[in-house]
Amino acid sequence: MAEAPIEPEKEPATFEELASLEKEFEAVELEILRNSTLACAPLYTKRAHLISRIPHFWPLVLEEAPPEIAQHISPSDSAALSTLLSLTVSRFEISPDTSLVSAAAAALPDYDGASGKKGDPRNLSFVFEFGENDWVEAGVVEKRFWWRGGGLVSEPVRVRWKEGKDLTGGLLDRAVVVWEKEKRANGKGKGKDGHVEGYAELVDLVERTSQGAVSFFAWFGYRGRDGEGVEGKRAKDEDEEEEDLEEGEGMEAEIFPGGEEVAVAISEDLWPQAIKYFTQAQEHDLSDGDSDLEEEEEEDSPDADDNESESGDLRHLVAGSGSEGPPKKKLKT
Repeated sequence: MAEAPIEPEKEPATFEELASLEKEFEAVELEILRNSTLACAPLYTKRAHLISRIPHFWPLVLEEAPPEIAQHISPSDSAALSTLLSLTVSRFEISPDTSLVSAAAAALPDYDGASGKKGDPRNLSFVFEFGENDWVEAGVVEKRFWWRGGGLVSEPVRVRWKEGKDLTGGLLDRAVVVWEKEKRANGKGKGKDGHVEGYAELVDLVERTSQGAVSFFAWFGYRGRDGEGVEGKRAKDEDEEEEDLEEGEGMEAEIFPGGEEVAVAISEDLWPQAIKYFTQAQEHDLSDGDSDLEEEEEEDSPDADDNESESGDLRHLVAGSGSEGPPKKKLKT
């Protein structure tokens, strides 16, 4: 009986080869994301035109928001968000449709609106448009995120509060001021502790503020692990991206630690599934019909008006805006 041939010893795979293969997978996934973004752009434009004819569309979508978002929306936040006219999310470096891209993003030197092929599709822009309300000046607030070192980072964005109506209790304004000082200092003019003036006060305010009491609007102040001059920069060298910061470094002054999770939930869930969430809101309106009749019978109660005025219910707030609004349903907490 002939002996079986001896197979040559296989050379073991190296970590470098595995890492290289991972990068190939990542490149393919990015290309899929880039292509799907370009393919869906006309549909999002069509959707924007349709929902512009639906009163209170976005407040009702937020009423059905997933827990990652809803848990951060307080009753006071609900009142301000009930005046939201539009919400736009774009992967601003690759979108070919300028109607989905802010003027600021489209003006960036690296933006290529013609081909839509430049840039990282993981970089995001969120544009909130508010109508007249008692808290925020009517107009647009835009916040952008960049993909850096395996996660999303951003820069604090100022919200124009009406006098005495800051829902963040001063957190957001302080975060913006500290950020602006750090940007101007560019590594210089820092104190003995290595931080700019006002940093210690911001850290103290963060420590004294219970995370459960932080407003959703503090999200506009999120920076992340590497919020050091990310605006307008291209992605760092791959080797630099892999360098991890010391655990917790620079995070003591983070006013909204869950900022990345909320950005992902909005961009990958709430934004693409907005029609689904709006439909759910309408279905809940129908299923809540019987309970609404029972509530009407209780309206003669002396405490009824007070209870309703304290509610964080977006439907209730929308209904009181002067046009016919949907039935009431309490905001998820």
